[in-house]
Amino acid sequence: MTQIEHIGLHVYLYCLDFCVNASNLLGIDYVTFGNLFFGGLMNLVILISVVWNILLCKPKPKPST
Repeated sequence: MTQIEHIGLHVYLYCLDFCVNASNLLGIDYVTFGNLFFGGLMNLVILISVVWNILLCKPKPKPST
């Protein structure tokens, strides 16, 4: 197994464990939590990141002297 596969496996197992434990704490099933988390929250994080990047990359006006 290559190093990247080894890291990917650990990340996958961590995310799986997180989703199972969070769904148990919230009292919902694993599939519903996965849909809410990855389908809603993570898309919101991506959208905010894109908007933030666009705002940071806009050229700043030069001060007049």
